[in-house]
Amino acid sequence: MPSLKQKFPATNGIRWFNLAVFTITHLVAAYGLLTVRLKRDTTFFSVAYYIFSMLGERSTHSLDYRAD
Repeated sequence: MPSLKQKFPATNGIRWFNLAVFTITHLVAAYGLLTVRLKRDTTFFSVAYYIFSMLGERSTHSLDYRAD
């Protein structure tokens, strides 16, 4: 059985800025989830926004940008 390390590229260290942005974003989201009361309109908007953002992501990846 091949090692799992063979499937991943070598790392050159931690990108601290990316780690900080990733961590802070999720901490702020967790804080908001635990401290803010949920409202129906806001919940509907956030779910719709999430769905539409996925649709936009799918459509841009399916386009072919090669120049002929």
